[in-house]
Amino acid sequence: YIKNESDIIGNEDINTLLAKHPDVERQHYKLWLAGTNVLQSILSNDVLGRSSFQLEEIKEFLPKYVRTDNHKKAFKKLEKLRSIIINGEPGIGKTTLAEQMCFEYAAQGYQLIVVHESIVEAEKLYNPELQQIFYFDDFLGSNFLSAIDAKQDSHIVSFMKRVSKDSSKRFILTTRSNILNQGKRLSENFEQGNLDRNEYEMKIQSLTEFDRAQILYNHIYFSDLSEDFIQQIYIDKHYRSIISHKNFNPRLIEFITDAIKVEKEASPEGYWDYIQKSLDNPKDIWRGMIQTQISDLDRHIVIAIVLNGSPVSEEQIDALLINLKESGLDLTSEYPTINNIMRGLVGSVLNRSVGHDGKIYYELFNPSIGDYVISEELNRIDYVTKILACLRTTSALYNMENLVESTKNNTYD
Repeated sequence: YIKNESDIIGNEDINTLLAKHPDVERQHYKLWLAGTNVLQSILSNDVLGRSSFQLEEIKEFLPKYVRTDNHKKAFKKLEKLRSIIINGEPGIGKTTLAEQMCFEYAAQGYQLIVVHESIVEAEKLYNPELQQIFYFDDFLGSNFLSAIDAKQDSHIVSFMKRVSKDSSKRFILTTRSNILNQGKRLSENFEQGNLDRNEYEMKIQSLTEFDRAQILYNHIYFSDLSEDFIQQIYIDKHYRSIISHKNFNPRLIEFITDAIKVEKEASPEGYWDYIQKSLDNPKDIWRGMIQTQISDLDRHIVIAIVLNGSPVSEEQIDALLINLKESGLDLTSEYPTINNIMRGLVGSVLNRSVGHDGKIYYELFNPSIGDYVISEELNRIDYVTKILACLRTTSALYNMENLVESTKNNTYD
């Protein structure tokens, strides 16, 4: 069949064929990673700075993403209703699914608008002349009482109705199932808005064994783990134990294949033991970091942010540090600058961002940090009271009311 060089199809020939048949490129999701046509259309969109940055972050995760049946069903619902609320248990992959759907629409020329704090941000940027996709991650947060008091519920229902009547718009929201259920019980707007039809609940049972295997394989293949570590997963077919484990979820797989975290916690010989402990006790994945790898002062700050239930501004952190010193919780002899303190936390347990008001905010690096802290600290009444007294925010009071109520109903996970 190959008689001369022209019978061999090389990279340039394949790219030429893809350019002539763009539908093929769109049909095969992974081709988007290297497809210059699609990526060019994404990067040329005139989007807000943070939305553009988030799009780049989403693109970086693309190689690890597995397009399961959840993606197809959620996409179908979004196309039909134009708004979707993706909910599910912690770590199931709600945010990842939502982000990859945003990426898919951005590739089709939609302008991505990432909403951080209020649906008002989306309303201000709504442009009838443009194809736009609005994305509101964790739209109720853990502090749904505050969101409802701020009439966020009525604004969201109204915006969803507006989007449903505009074929050029899409709206994706994410939240935890227990938070959404409590929000619906307390909000007449959610009840009257018939949001049930817009919900798409992700369940770990929806992931087939093959889906799980693909998720694990992609995370291993695109990780920076050395061969010595990777080999431990293949010995005695350990990967089968991971795939079939009752606590399997995508977030946990991301943790146990994160080279930076793994190499701090285990040697190659102890890697399989580390994996087993992480799978058996998922919340404990942060125990070593919170209890032994950061200072007491750092720990107070992280716990305060967890109790606040929403991002904390740099000004609030500054006031917190002063109050921690005055209360006697901070026993350090020196008073380091806020930049020196936060620099050690950002990237490991906290994220730093700039809000729409131009202020600097700090939030948890991962929601599961909050799960661990709450399970360990919420019953320490005296300590929690002292931290709240040092933090002095209304958000923390609302969040504590929510947490206490959730604990009584055994709904917080």
